[in-house]
Amino acid sequence: GSYLVIRQLSQDVSEFEKQLDDVAKDVCRQRDAINPQDGNLHRTREWIAAKMLGRWRDGSTLVDHPFAPAFRSGADAMRRNGFLYKDADPQGLRCPFGAHVRRSFPRDSLAQTDPAELSVTNRHRLLRRGRPYLDPAGKTALGTLFMCFNADLERQFEFVQQTWLASPTFHGLEGEPDPFAMHHTSDAGGETAGFTIHGRNSPLHLTDLQRFITLRGGGYFFMPSRQALWFLAGNALQDGPDLKAR
Repeated sequence: GSYLVIRQLSQDVSEFEKQLDDVAKDVCRQRDAINPQDGNLHRTREWIAAKMLGRWRDGSTLVDHPFAPAFRSGADAMRRNGFLYKDADPQGLRCPFGAHVRRSFPRDSLAQTDPAELSVTNRHRLLRRGRPYLDPAGKTALGTLFMCFNADLERQFEFVQQTWLASPTFHGLEGEPDPFAMHHTSDAGGETAGFTIHGRNSPLHLTDLQRFITLRGGGYFFMPSRQALWFLAGNALQDGPDLKAR
């Protein structure tokens, strides 16, 4: 069988967008700050959001499109997903080390001189999906119902959550947990942290960033295999259907 992880996450989208506006205005006021968007406020806020996530809103990756989105449909933009970091972006100049997608699946980024790094990282991969959920009024909520399958909860989901996402020192960073996934409860009082956008000459440090994701609930569930279900139903395995042939 496999283990199913479910997390119901609410997202305060309007407050996140306001924070993006404030950060973009501050960056545009800094003459010596990294900003390939030439001070354009809208493009700067979208660039900062992409840096924090590791992808543009259309799903295109920063490794292939570091300065602007691909301007394709989300499905088309997401098709290019087999990229690696070691050769394309070893210093995090395109996709920052602390970006959500780079933290949740570093690929070959962490130990770039180790030829086995990718195979080691793959041991922590998850089969995951996110979908909308309904609020108590029956309307689509602003949030995500996160689900993932894994064979080993400790080696996969919990490792990714604790070692890669929650760690403030991931990949040599200091005081920078994941900018999106590290949710806090509603009474946490506005937990803040920083985020670094790497540059060739000097980095851009974003400070006092709030988290706008709240964990509403979730759990771990065991999903038995079909053979186990036949056994639990009282059928001897040898008398059940030929599952190996299917």
